Amino acid sequence: MRSIRFAVLSSTVPARRARTTICLLVATAGIAACAPDAWRSDSGFDGWTNRIIQECYPRSIGGAQLSPVFNDASFLDSASRLYFRKIDVQQFTGFVNGFYPGDNKAAIDCLVSKLPPTVSPK
Repeated sequence: MRSIRFAVLSSTVPARRARTTICLLVATAGIAACAPDAWRSDSGFDGWTNRIIQECYPRSIGGAQLSPVFNDASFLDSASRLYFRKIDVQQFTGFVNGFYPGDNKAAIDCLVSKLPPTVSPK
């Protein structure tokens, strides 16, 4: 009985390796099919957000410090649009004040003051 189990187990090892290899190839092909900048961060934008989080402390938006606000997808999207000049400061201010009630002026002014003069288009 013991030799039969060994024979069954040893025959499944190559099958497992084949399945693993196929899965790895499919995953690699899937990753390669993604747009090259879809998962790559932008060092300019990332640097800008890091600078804001450090230099604009302790200002807040909607009563929250800037670091957690940048974890909100809608805020991050709007900040990205501002950074890449897809929206202007007035539109960004309207968004922030509409979604994050409170005294946001100091934080917005600080954030805008850290914008670089020009950015490369994304």
